[in-house]
Amino acid sequence: MAKKGILVTGGSGLVGAYAVQMLLERGERPVIFDVALNERLLGAVGLDPAKLTLIRGDMLDLPALISAIRDSDCDRIIHPKKFSAGLIAACA
Repeated sequence: MAKKGILVTGGSGLVGAYAVQMLLERGERPVIFDVALNERLLGAVGLDPAKLTLIRGDMLDLPALISAIRDSDCDRIIHPKKFSAGLIAACA
């Protein structure tokens, strides 16, 4: 049975790309869901966009989000922006 994916919202942004990198290192199958796919940034953090599942979509578009989860067989979602907000507040 194939491993279920983890949908990473904003996965091609700076924090999201590092989250994707960490998931890959743990043997997970991240699926990037982002309104503005930034393949250049993914490459800058050492990821090969050609080897990743990339889905262009806005997380505020509920039907698109549900379709992405179903179509990519994800059973978990990570929203890295939530973590970055906490990190910025902790460092302030």
